[in-house]
Amino acid sequence: MAGPPGDADGPASAARFNEPVGLAIDGAGNLYVADQYNALVRKITPDGMVSTVAGQRGLRGVAAGPLPASLYQPFGLLLGKQGELYVTDVSDGVIVKVTLP
Repeated sequence: MAGPPGDADGPASAARFNEPVGLAIDGAGNLYVADQYNALVRKITPDGMVSTVAGQRGLRGVAAGPLPASLYQPFGLLLGKQGELYVTDVSDGVIVKVTLP
C-alpha cells in the first residue's frame, strides 16, 4: 500500500487501509485483514482485489446481524474449520462470528 490511510476497495494499487493489524488466510489463498481504524474486515484475493466483507464505513460499534453488520475496532482474525471467520474487537473484548458468503 502506498499513499495516505483510507478505506478504498479495488485493485491493490488503489486500495487503502487504516491500521491493518490482524491477518488470516483461507485455503483458496484469500487474505483477510482486520482494518482496525476503519472498523472493517477486508479481503484480498490472490489476484490482488480488495473488498470489504464486514463492517460499514463511517459506522463504529459492534452490532450483530446480517453482513455487513458493524464493528468497533477489529484486531484479531481466525478462520474456523467450516470457513467461518472469528473477529476479536476491542469493544468490551467481544468475539464476533462472521459467516462468509
